[in-house]
Amino acid sequence: VSVGRVDLGFINRIIIDDSQMQDQQGKQMLRVSRISVKINLLALTKGQIDVTSAQFFGMHANLYKATAESKPNFQFVVDSLASKDTTKQKTPLDLQINSLIIRNGAVRYRVLSHASNLHKFSPDNIDARNISAHIIVNRITDDSLNVKVKRIAFDERCGFRLKSLSLHAVYGPNEASVNNFRLELPSTIVHSENITCSYSMKNGKIEMPTVQFKGSINAPIISLTDFAGFVPKLSGIKQRMMLAADFYGTASSLNVTRLELGTDNGDLHLLADGGIKNYPADAAWYANVNRFAANHAAIASIVYAATGKEVPAILTRIGDVSMTGFVGGESNKLAANARVSTSLGSIKLAVDKRKNNITGHIETVDFNVGKLADDNKLGHLSTNLNLHGQSEDNMAATGRVYNFDYNGYKYHDINIDASYRHKVVDGRIDIDDPNAQISASGLLNIAGKTPLLKANVAVARFAPNALHLTPKWQSTAFAANIACDIKGSSVNDADGTVEISDFSMLSSQSEYGLRNVTVKTGFEGDNHYLNLDSDFGQVDINGHFNYNTIARSVLNMVAAKLPTIPGLTRQPQKEYNDFTINASISNTDWM
Repeated sequence: VSVGRVDLGFINRIIIDDSQMQDQQGKQMLRVSRISVKINLLALTKGQIDVTSAQFFGMHANLYKATAESKPNFQFVVDSLASKDTTKQKTPLDLQINSLIIRNGAVRYRVLSHASNLHKFSPDNIDARNISAHIIVNRITDDSLNVKVKRIAFDERCGFRLKSLSLHAVYGPNEASVNNFRLELPSTIVHSENITCSYSMKNGKIEMPTVQFKGSINAPIISLTDFAGFVPKLSGIKQRMMLAADFYGTASSLNVTRLELGTDNGDLHLLADGGIKNYPADAAWYANVNRFAANHAAIASIVYAATGKEVPAILTRIGDVSMTGFVGGESNKLAANARVSTSLGSIKLAVDKRKNNITGHIETVDFNVGKLADDNKLGHLSTNLNLHGQSEDNMAATGRVYNFDYNGYKYHDINIDASYRHKVVDGRIDIDDPNAQISASGLLNIAGKTPLLKANVAVARFAPNALHLTPKWQSTAFAANIACDIKGSSVNDADGTVEISDFSMLSSQSEYGLRNVTVKTGFEGDNHYLNLDSDFGQVDINGHFNYNTIARSVLNMVAAKLPTIPGLTRQPQKEYNDFTINASISNTDWM
């Protein structure tokens, strides 16, 4: 320790200039240009420490540890101040400082073995400069505290700048409070008039069941760029925000009666309330979203702040969003509902989970799924669906699609009753549209190595041209009954039966009907077969063939036997088919 100069004032004042302290490695640990202290000597005679004023100018502290496990270089000072006599009765603390002033201070703390990012805060590399403070310690005792912070300000190497912090903190045996709290950063203001906490003490400890608190926070201006030193991604968010909250609670509960968050330009606004009780043993919580609204610019900023990436295209297409809703839960229960309005339409959602049972509800009104999926064949959707199940691998859905646009046609009245359980889809769909009157039921099992499809379809009317599915068959409608029982991973390894009955085709010029067509396909040993039995004849194919190329093989065979048929010529094939075909045609009306 070295001191440049000492001046003794009248009786109770001392001024020390150019004082320095080195650590045990011989490095400068503390330097203060001037220390000025004035003490109330009369209070000392009563066992009180009453500092009338204390001033520190040009204080610079250089603190460090060699590694995270090492002792800090100031540990020897702490040890020297610790009492060596454990049997000596402790002197009660009674401290007052009428005015504590720090000007042009700096504190640096480092863990020398750790590297750090210059522009990001690290607890292992703290470098606070331009420290300025004015503090009044009204009184500190062993069981109470009354401190008024008039102002604290500093700059940190990561870019964080505290312009001003002021507050009045009081702590006593039964109550604590923080009054007139005000935090100012370059573009941020946060203040709270009053936060209080009451409690009872027993054996020098707070009895947690007796804790009760309440308070409020108001931040009319928040600039997230002020906190970029802690989260660098925030530097890209230029929008200013506001925050307001009123709250109260106990050691096991919290109630937020008002939470308001928004941007100064109105791009985002949230008004909510919520709470939690019985924490942590059997916590129950809830949140009411009274209003949430955000435009695309605000959503893009939130996504960038959270991920550092541009907003996904699908969120861009959703556009502006507004929502009201509720979410709450306890133990194995969860309930949520919301009404969401977007630039594409509105959605109602509800979810209820009790242990392993999940129920849900989805309702849309003219929601533009085409724009959402960026698919011009799709359009608007109006639906009402109910969901229930136990997991994503065990769910069922029932409900109605009131209308659905596809390829420029609006389908109406589609009823759904389906389930998905352990890779088995089972259900029924009924379409009651003027140009598509279809009922279908069945199951698809993909749990095994070979998928299995069983289905029954009743087509009362199907007008593909009116449905904009094809330019052919104008003013034509089809009807049929179809039954399918087949398994296979593709058409070439299919094994089963497809039956079409009561087929009809009706147009303004003609009418055609077919009573029955039955197709059986599969394998017998190494033989691949296809059997067709119908009103117009029978066809049997046996051998080795691929459905993708068999038609070309048949045409090549006919062209070889009847080369004089106009327009029919043989064409080379990459795949080889080896089969026999027997056909008997009794009616050619269908041709």
